[in-house]
Amino acid sequence: MKGCVIALCIFALLLVLIGCNCAFLRRTAGELETALLALSIEEQEALSELDALWQKRRVGIGFSVVSEELYTMDELLIQLRAAVHAKNEESFEVARDLALACVSRLCRLERICLDTLI
Repeated sequence: MKGCVIALCIFALLLVLIGCNCAFLRRTAGELETALLALSIEEQEALSELDALWQKRRVGIGFSVVSEELYTMDELLIQLRAAVHAKNEESFEVARDLALACVSRLCRLERICLDTLI
């Protein structure tokens, strides 16, 4: 009986941690999406703030998301910075749209649904 109670407590703790992780990822993805949508090619300071936000949250996201998604986001931020420095509107829009897609994939990977369970 004691073993069953301990197993249930561990299971409950695991469910709480999974919920906290999902909440963290959704909050972070929302902040990244808001920052990306507000970004314009003239604002280098906003790009620096976005990069700082990503660097601050990257480690926490890395605990539950595949490393390739993290590397992809890093590369897209580099492309965004290059487009801003070159004042290339077309490259900027493409990199921003790809970064938005990457952010949505971060949440999709952690969503509890049949696609992610299989």
